[in-house]
Amino acid sequence: MNTRDAILRRGDRPVAPTTHRRRSLRLPRFDYTQQGAYFVTVCTRNRAGVFGEIVNGEMQLNDSGRVAQRVWEEIPTHFLQVEIDAWVVMPNHVHGVLVITGPHVGTTHASPLPGVHNLKPYPAYKDSGVE
Repeated sequence: MNTRDAILRRGDRPVAPTTHRRRSLRLPRFDYTQQGAYFVTVCTRNRAGVFGEIVNGEMQLNDSGRVAQRVWEEIPTHFLQVEIDAWVVMPNHVHGVLVITGPHVGTTHASPLPGVHNLKPYPAYKDSGVE
């Protein structure tokens, strides 16, 4: 198989690397675990509009959107060295500024709790249609 035929997996769908590869916005050799303010965007799976809708220019959250709002607001209770700043829930994503205030947040792409591998979703997810 040559490079042109190579397929990457992103979620459940195959993605051709030449057409869907994005240039990284990260600064080379920058330590993203250090203190500072970070702008974060979290998108829903397949960019599905599961958090609500925009009506007359204003975001109207549905149950799933209220769960996303609550989870975002609770970030500082789970990560004591992280504060939240400005943020917004949109129909298919959340934008926000996270401020790392301590020397080390405590996780790198894994659960910060030792031995926790299969976290159960919030009870509100159960009936909201969110996977």
